[in-house]
Amino acid sequence: MSVAQMSGAQTSVNLLLPRQKGKDDSKEHKKLVYKIPCNNRDNYYVGETDRKRAVRMDELFNDIEKIQNLTSLKHLTLSGNPLNTIPAFNNTNIQTLTMQRAQINSANFPKTYNGSSLQIISLSDNNIRLIGDNDFLSLKNKKLLKLDITHNQLNKISITAFEIFSQSLQSLALSQNSLSSCEFLATLKNLASIKLDQNKFTSLPEQLLIPNNIKNYFFTQNSIKIIDQSSPLSTWIKKNLTGINIYLKDNPLDCCGSLWLIENLKNSNKRYIADANLLTCTTPIQYFGKRLIDLQPTEMNCVIQPQFKLSIADRICFLEATERVPYDLG
Repeated sequence: MSVAQMSGAQTSVNLLLPRQKGKDDSKEHKKLVYKIPCNNRDNYYVGETDRKRAVRMDELFNDIEKIQNLTSLKHLTLSGNPLNTIPAFNNTNIQTLTMQRAQINSANFPKTYNGSSLQIISLSDNNIRLIGDNDFLSLKNKKLLKLDITHNQLNKISITAFEIFSQSLQSLALSQNSLSSCEFLATLKNLASIKLDQNKFTSLPEQLLIPNNIKNYFFTQNSIKIIDQSSPLSTWIKKNLTGINIYLKDNPLDCCGSLWLIENLKNSNKRYIADANLLTCTTPIQYFGKRLIDLQPTEMNCVIQPQFKLSIADRICFLEATERVPYDLG
């Protein structure tokens, strides 16, 4: 059964053009299987031949055009295809669009998505580095509930990148990227969950202080070393906020620099940290591997070295003095 023969009653289509394991993608010819499972039940194969990748990609886009007329189609998967950009598609009934492991390097949605009914989008395991102000402007339906851009190469997201979803988006997954800030959170008023695990945060961002509906923050496996009274957690405690969970395990915590956190884990304030029992020290060396909840701040040996700041004049005098001291050459 070909794509052209599918009826308008199909609700799920998976267009798959997988790369062969162990084969070099740069080779001109490949044996590629073009699979189209429908209704998650039956598999239909449209050819299995040795062809140039360009020819096979032409077939892929031709079939995308053909399924535009499947009026009952709700879920479309294009995962595993060597796509660099998001293909144009104007079936306004699609609710779920999945393009994982597809080599996509841009999150820009073509204008053909105007008026779409998309509620779930997954772009995980691609090569997206930047999300700009206008990348999602074509998705003006304001119905998107879940967006997954996990495991890309993201290092920058525009403050207004997700503003078009400010009233609809409930779940945003950005784990396994290279982000160190999240100013964009200020625009997502109805977001309930934000996943920023395995990024490059060195401290808890101030955006955690912005009033919103977020109930679950995920910051595991970042580079957070110190959590003290200047962190957003301190404000949460002072305001006695409720219904909020944050996940922080596998961060390289400095326990002498985080005495405030350890002290607060001894009382009911640990309710904010959902994985409090899993937090361990990385430094100082004498506390390496110890759980924070097992430590007693009053018994810890944390000698804080005094910090001396020299003025510019003092530094100049010091340098001049050292230049006059002869080296002992033995």
